Amino acid sequence: MSGKVIQTLRASPLATVLGEAELRMPAICGSICAYDPGQTIVPADDQDERLLVLRQGRVALRLTMTTETGQCSGESAAELITPGEPFGWAAWTRPDRLGASARALESVSVAAFDLARLQDSGTFFKVSQRMLQFLYARLQEGGLCPPNVQALLKMKRLLQV
Repeated sequence: MSGKVIQTLRASPLATVLGEAELRMPAICGSICAYDPGQTIVPADDQDERLLVLRQGRVALRLTMTTETGQCSGESAAELITPGEPFGWAAWTRPDRLGASARALESVSVAAFDLARLQDSGTFFKVSQRMLQFLYARLQEGGLCPPNVQALLKMKRLLQV
């Protein structure tokens, strides 16, 4: 486990729901990845199931949501600039409902976590809940979802496999 990986995880809002021992569990399956300006971090047509946490740099994030009813649908773009910002939701979403892509706007460093290797279901559950909250917040910020709890509950049902 790299010291940089655990430091990045500690700087993330994910650390607020995990104890110190729980922080070490995902850090074991993490590594540091570097991207050059313009390089794709998460391709739009890929189901990259890594959890990513920004260490440094600027990332262009694009979310595309499609629902059968047309509610909570559309595209939004955001720029990630704050170290510790988590992204990468493919492990928790359906590819026919939500697409996410990310591209480096400048030299970028991220901690990437292969959660399929995580052996602790309790930690995975806590991380999952928090990542869905972050996703919903991004969808709200982008104007794709209404700002109410009932819509969040409905979205969670829609995104379940």
